[in-house]
Amino acid sequence: MKYFSLNEFACKHCRKLPENGMSEMLLRKLDQLREMLGVPVYVTSGYRCPHHNAVVGGEPNSFHMYGLAADIICNGVTFT
Repeated sequence: MKYFSLNEFACKHCRKLPENGMSEMLLRKLDQLREMLGVPVYVTSGYRCPHHNAVVGGEPNSFHMYGLAADIICNGVTFT
């Protein structure tokens, strides 16, 4: 990864990553997005352990629990 570290994707509850790691495709796509935008992209939620996913009201089978999703923000960028 060019623009991110795995720590950014760790669960906010247990600080762990999924057993099989984060999706390589997801990480590549986020790097591509960052490159295209030319501004920082911040991960607000990456991996969520089942406990954390339940606490935040995530879907019971959320992709976050498998390292397949990330919520992001890009300050100053709006998508329409």
